[in-house]
Amino acid sequence: LFRSNDTNDNNIFMRFRKTVTLSKEDFAEDIMAVAAADSRYWLYINGRLVVREGGEKRGVTKTSTYYDTLNLTDYLHEGDNLIAVQVWYWGPDEFNFSYASSGRAGFYMQLMTPERTIATDESWKVYHNYAFASGGNEANIRLPEKDICYFGYYADHWTDPGYEDSFWESALPVSAPSELPAGAMVPRKIPLFRDEGLKEYEDFASFRGKRIEGAGEEVALKLPGNIQFYPYLEIEAKEAGQVIEIVTDQYEDANGNSVKCTYVTKKGIQSFESPGWMNGGRVIYRIPGGITIRSLMYRETGYAAELKGSFSSDDSFLNCLWDKAAATLLVNMRDTYMDCPNRERAEWFADMAIEMTEACYSLGAEADLLYRVGTDTTMGWREPDGALLAIVPSSAARNEMPLQMLMGFCSYWDFYCRTGDRDFLEEVYAPKGTEEYVLERDLREELKQGNRSIFSRKLQELLADRLQKGQQSMLFLNRRGYAGFVSCRACGQVMKCPHCDVSLSEHRDGRLMCHYCGYSELKPKLCPVCGSKYILGFKAGTQQIVEKLKEMF
Repeated sequence: LFRSNDTNDNNIFMRFRKTVTLSKEDFAEDIMAVAAADSRYWLYINGRLVVREGGEKRGVTKTSTYYDTLNLTDYLHEGDNLIAVQVWYWGPDEFNFSYASSGRAGFYMQLMTPERTIATDESWKVYHNYAFASGGNEANIRLPEKDICYFGYYADHWTDPGYEDSFWESALPVSAPSELPAGAMVPRKIPLFRDEGLKEYEDFASFRGKRIEGAGEEVALKLPGNIQFYPYLEIEAKEAGQVIEIVTDQYEDANGNSVKCTYVTKKGIQSFESPGWMNGGRVIYRIPGGITIRSLMYRETGYAAELKGSFSSDDSFLNCLWDKAAATLLVNMRDTYMDCPNRERAEWFADMAIEMTEACYSLGAEADLLYRVGTDTTMGWREPDGALLAIVPSSAARNEMPLQMLMGFCSYWDFYCRTGDRDFLEEVYAPKGTEEYVLERDLREELKQGNRSIFSRKLQELLADRLQKGQQSMLFLNRRGYAGFVSCRACGQVMKCPHCDVSLSEHRDGRLMCHYCGYSELKPKLCPVCGSKYILGFKAGTQQIVEKLKEMF
C-alpha cells in the first residue's frame, strides 16, 4: 500500500488503519501474519503496541524486501479489531552504505486465520503523519536513517479504536507481492530487535522536577555503556513551539554527523519517545528555558543476542578489555554486523568476518543468523560480471575490494567450525557463489602432471590474459612460519593436523605446527603415504614470487 502523494519524498511517516471483524471460528488455530515495509513499521492492535520498529533493511538482493512473521493470537479478540500501522520511509537516496530503497514508501500485511486471509488493499485508510517533519536532514549521507523532528502540538491518539479517521484517504495498492517496486518477498532470518523497556538514566535524580531557566541548559546523562537506544522525555512547557534537541557523545564525526532528534513542544505536560535509535555512552538534552523536566529516560535496543561466553582472570585490565569488547560487538549488531553504529552502519565483508569470530567466543547461536544474512546478501548482490562487493546492501558506487573479500571467505571455515553446518559450506561455494569468484587449484594435481612451478597453469593463463588487456592483478601470499606447508613432491601428500584437517607449517626447528590448535610434530624424513624422500616445504616468499613473475612475463 502507498499514499499517492508520498512517492518520492525523503524521511516521511505514514499512518494506516483497518478494522477487522473476527469470529470464534477464526481462533480455532493461532492467527499468524506477515508484514513488510519500506523502510520501518510500528504495529498496533486495539491500541496496544505489538511490534516496535519492524522490518529489516532491504535487501538480500537489489530488488527484494524482507517480511516479518508474527503470531497475533494474543492481541486479537472476537468482534471488531483495529489494526494501526506507522511506516517510516527513509527515501529514494542515491547514496548510502546499508540499504536499498524500493523508490516508494509502502506497507504490506497479510493476516491468516483458519477461516480466511485478510491482506492490505484499498479498504485500508492512510494519512501522512504531519507531526514528523519530512525532508530536512543533517545526518551524513552514508546513513539511510534520517534525523527525527517531531511537532508535539500535532500529537493525537490515532492508534485508539475510537479515533475518527473518516477524513483519511483510501490507500493506494500499487503492486502485488513479489512485483516491483517491493520485489521478491524474503522471510526475515533474524529476530525482532531487542526492547529492554524504559529506564531512567543512572544520574537523572538531580534533574527530576527541575525548571530550566534563562537561555536554556544542556542536560548530559550517563548510559550504561555505548549502547543502541531510543531517547524519551516527559516535560511541562509553558508555551508551544519551544525546541528541544537530543544528541549523544557519538554525534559529531569528522566524516559526517550521526542522527539527532528534535522535539517541538505543545503547551502543558507531554511525553515523547523518538522512533529513531541512536548510540553513545552519554546523551545530551538541549532544553530551552521555561521548561520543567518531569522524566528523562531511555529504551535500550539492538540485535537480540545473549552474552553466553565469559572471561575472568586476576588481571583487571584484561577483565575490563573483555567487557568492553563484548559491548563493542553488541553495539555493532542490528540489521547486519556493522563497521560502526554512528557514522555508516554498514556491513563491510571483512568487518563482518571479524565480528562473527568474536561472536563465537561471546554470543549464543542466535548471532549465527546475522552472519547468514550477511553471506546471503553478499551472494545476492553478485554483479553480472561475477564480482562480489565488499559493502552490501548499498546504493553507493560499486565497492569491490579483493582483500576484504578474501578475508570474508576465510571466515566461512571459521563459521563451519562453530556450527558444523556443511550445507552452509556447500551453499556459499556453489557455482553462483564463491567458487567462480575465488579460483582454486590443487597443486598436488599440478605436481602429478609435471608442473613444478609455484604457479598453477590456470593462474599463469589468467595473469597473461590481464597483462594482454592492460589490466592489473594482485597476488596475496598467505604464509606463516618458515615454510607455508610441507608436501611430498612424488605423490602430492600434504602434512596435515590430525585434529583440524589443515596443513601444518614448517618452522626452523624442524617441527611442523598447526596454527589453529597448536599441535606439533617432527618433520618426517620419508613420505608417510608413498615412502618418497622428496618431502619438502613450500618456501616461496615475496622475493621469490617477484623473481618468478619477471622470468615468466
